[in-house]
Amino acid sequence: MRLPTSSTGAGARSCRSDGTWRAAAAAVGLPGVLFHDLRRSGARNLRRAGVAEDVIMRLGGWRTRSMFSRYSIVDEQNLADAGQAYARFLERATTAPRKVARLPVRA
Repeated sequence: MRLPTSSTGAGARSCRSDGTWRAAAAAVGLPGVLFHDLRRSGARNLRRAGVAEDVIMRLGGWRTRSMFSRYSIVDEQNLADAGQAYARFLERATTAPRKVARLPVRA
């Protein structure tokens, strides 16, 4: 599997440039959706699924972290999920029984 990219071949480029994509998107009720949006959505969905960023970069053909960052959308849901994950961590950290090591007493 690879994310749609113009580097995959002439088919991807010609589909975008001759209006075929625009017509297909409109036919399925998605007018205005760009072919390039598929890469962005793919990167976001793979990250949400827990796929490592290095793997996503390889699938999408991004060679640098800065290019990947342009596609890696962080939205309000991502921020809310991060806050909830942190709250769960703190809850476990404060309610879990703590093991205390007893040190030998020096005389």
